[in-house]
Amino acid sequence: MLSHRLPCVLLGAVLAFTGGQSAAFAPRVDATDACTLLTLQQVSAALEVTSQAGKHISPTIKTSCMWSDDTAASVDHRRVTLSIMRPQGFDMPRSTGAMKTAPAQGIGDDAYYLLIGSASPQLMVRKGSVQFSVRILNGFKFKPFTLDEEKAKEATLAQAALKAL
Repeated sequence: MLSHRLPCVLLGAVLAFTGGQSAAFAPRVDATDACTLLTLQQVSAALEVTSQAGKHISPTIKTSCMWSDDTAASVDHRRVTLSIMRPQGFDMPRSTGAMKTAPAQGIGDDAYYLLIGSASPQLMVRKGSVQFSVRILNGFKFKPFTLDEEKAKEATLAQAALKAL
């Protein structure tokens, strides 16, 4: 009878002496909630302004999040958007050839920039079964980032989001 309880007793003792769950058993972020993938510090560093907390673009859709230094996230202010997408959303822009893309090396399992005219690029990332995009929107009242600065900042944010997954 004791042999059946021994594993539970040992697990209880380990948890009691280590103060709770170990890092191996710690809960991970919700890969369906875009607002959990980046921190305020990461976003603020990328935007070069102090950001407000991320907000879901729609209260019922948690797969898209926007951060801004403005509570209304107006177009006058810098913003970051992160959207978790289905595989088709990741594959379609590149596979149709209708949109201009550029490779993004060393990010996730597969990544590329979606180039939208003179607007900010959008970094598309795949890691395992998760696909997401991240984009910096400059805002009208700030000196614009260069294309290379936007790409580098989006890459840094994507790497942070990947670490959170």
